Order: sequence, then C-alpha cells, then structure tokens
Amino acid sequence: MQGAKKWYLSKTIWGSVAVLVGISLRGAGYDVSEADLNNVVDMSLSVASSVLELGGAIFAIYGRAKATHVVHK
Repeated sequence: MQGAKKWYLSKTIWGSVAVLVGISLRGAGYDVSEADLNNVVDMSLSVASSVLELGGAIFAIYGRAKATHVVHK
C-alpha cells in the first residue's frame, strides 16, 4: 500500500459500520437490503468529504485572517 489516509475515509471502516448497523436493525425487526447498506456507506463518505472540505476552507480563511506575515513566493 502507498500513502496513508484518515480512518474515517476508509471504505473498509464505513462498510464495517454499515454491516453492524444492518445487523442491529435486522435484530430490531427491520429489513435492510445490501443496496441500502451500500447507500449508507456512499452517503457517509460523501458527508465526511464535505465536512473535511468545509473545515479546510474555514481553516484557510481563518489562518490567513490571523496571519501576521505576508506570503512569499
């Protein structure tokens, strides 16, 4: 494997979470299909990505506003 990523960007982690949610829901009497679980994984990754992008933008703006030095080339 090359590089590293945060645990919350791992499809394996989110897939495992989705399976556990599915098992829990089935145990509670709800029927959950594999397609539903896949949708949960995709949605979770999309939300995580959006939160990271928004956080990065806010951090960049805040950092530049608080900076005390100019940016050099």
